[in-house]
Amino acid sequence: MADITHGAWIKDGKAVDVVYQGGVKVYGKNLILNSSTPKVIIRPDQNLGYPNWTNTAVYWRLKSNVTYTFSALATAETTDKSAEQWGIRIFKTYGNHEATHINLPANTGKRQSFTFTTPDDGISYDVLIYSGGVGVGYTPSDLKIVTTVSDYKLEKGSVATPWTPAPEDILN
Repeated sequence: MADITHGAWIKDGKAVDVVYQGGVKVYGKNLILNSSTPKVIIRPDQNLGYPNWTNTAVYWRLKSNVTYTFSALATAETTDKSAEQWGIRIFKTYGNHEATHINLPANTGKRQSFTFTTPDDGISYDVLIYSGGVGVGYTPSDLKIVTTVSDYKLEKGSVATPWTPAPEDILN
């Protein structure tokens, strides 16, 4: 029998990848370490040269041809309400390869999720989160947007489950 310890499912001292109850996925292992610490991304301060591409990576080296779901709660503070958004991009910086991306509204008060399947092209993509959206060019380059992404989770499969820490954060 697996036990839930501080939010993560652990059995015999090892992380459990997924838990189903009554045929419904109720838990997926969070692949991102230290996800209890919110990520604060400040545009344009953190990327003066390319403010519309202000981001931070939260996971590296996704496996090819695997379906993942990224979920999080996001807020954005700015003087331009139309710019209150954030983005998720599946990208490999070295070589400038993009698998997919999405821009989502911030300040909804709800966790949002994005399900994607990595291409089977031999590239190990990374997960990047963006302040103001991915490559949004309609906002002035000097517009300050402070985006906070919290309770973020990357799990295998197409179902977003509630935030839990990575089991490694508890076991170590």
